[in-house]
Amino acid sequence: VPHQPPKKGTRDQLAALATSDPVVVDVNPHLSAAQKGELQHLIGQFSDVFSPIPGQTNVLQHNIRMPPGVIIRRRPYLVPEARRQAIEEEVQQMLKLGVIEPSHSPWSSPIVMVPKPDGTLCFCNYFRCLNKVSEFDGYPMPRVDELLECLGRARYISTLDLTKGYWQVPLSESAKPKTAFSTPSGHWQYWTLPFGLHGAPAMLQRMMDIILRPH
Repeated sequence: VPHQPPKKGTRDQLAALATSDPVVVDVNPHLSAAQKGELQHLIGQFSDVFSPIPGQTNVLQHNIRMPPGVIIRRRPYLVPEARRQAIEEEVQQMLKLGVIEPSHSPWSSPIVMVPKPDGTLCFCNYFRCLNKVSEFDGYPMPRVDELLECLGRARYISTLDLTKGYWQVPLSESAKPKTAFSTPSGHWQYWTLPFGLHGAPAMLQRMMDIILRPH
């Protein structure tokens, strides 16, 4: 039976569980009590937006374009026994969120577990060979100096960080097999945009421009 990612109802259930705890927001201490109250009210009103569960956009899909007939298959790197549990936990979490699915793809890119400053491990795909043969997305990124100039006219400034931003972008059907990777528990491919593809930053910027530019 082909694997299917969680349906919207399942995603909503996961999000409801994730948002059952109060949302923690870093508020500027220089705001007045009334301003802080207004901000907390706004956050509470849209608490479903502030979720550790990534959503999924319907404004675009990411495609991986490359010359016909090219297949990239790299042998998996050796996985130390001490890191196998961390890999399996990450795989199960991605399956639960609908980020990956079981794969029969002939493609395969290795994975690496990168230590983070806090001592935990970061699951990473090594897409270097795939990136070499796929087309580069030339969509422009914003200039920092122009952004700073726009901020100079603002009275209030806030920053938002998308929850697993790349995972909120679905892949096209033809792109999914090209993202395949192997772990000790099986062969998998991404359903959503993975970290490590050279076109990912441009695609995320394109999505944000489509969503925010009209406003």
